[in-house]
This record gives sequence, structure tokens and C-alpha cells, in this order.
Amino acid sequence: MQNVETRKYQLIWLIMQLENEALLTQIEQLAAQNRVNEDLSAPYMKAVKPLRKGLTLEQLKQEKGYKPLDRAAFFQQADALQITEPIASLLAMLTP
Repeated sequence: MQNVETRKYQLIWLIMQLENEALLTQIEQLAAQNRVNEDLSAPYMKAVKPLRKGLTLEQLKQEKGYKPLDRAAFFQQADALQITEPIASLLAMLTP
């Protein structure tokens, strides 16, 4: 069985030999539809929700009750934790 890369190159070669405009259009549409389907099935797409047309950032902030981060308070709380471990060790704790 051929590997995927070899098959892709062979398919490109076959497409380069085509003269039929309608067939090329069909191939384009099929490839574009496949790309859209792959993009929509990606795991991150489950979290993506379309926004309403005309929605501004200010409206979204107001609707979601956004409160900006108080930088000084954040760093004061972080310092109070007295974390001494290197960042690499802390990140390693997050992975199984």
C-alpha cells in the first residue's frame, strides 16, 4: 500500500493532466467541502459559537459582566502564595 504523500503527488499529477473544466470544478468543490467538514469537526469548534451580527465588543463586555483585571491586586495575591517551585515543575504537575 502506498503512503499518503505518494498518493497525494499522484493525484496532483492526474489533476494536472485534466482538460475538462467541469471535472476540475467538481474536484475543487469536493476538496473545499471536505476542508470545511474537517474544520467544523475539529474539537475546538465545539466551543466556538457564532456572534450576532453587529455585536460590538462593548456590548459583549456589558452583557457578560466583564470586569477588567486589577493588575496590582493580582500580583499581590500571587506573591502571597509564596510559590518557589520552577515553572517547569508546576507545569509538569498539570500533565498525567
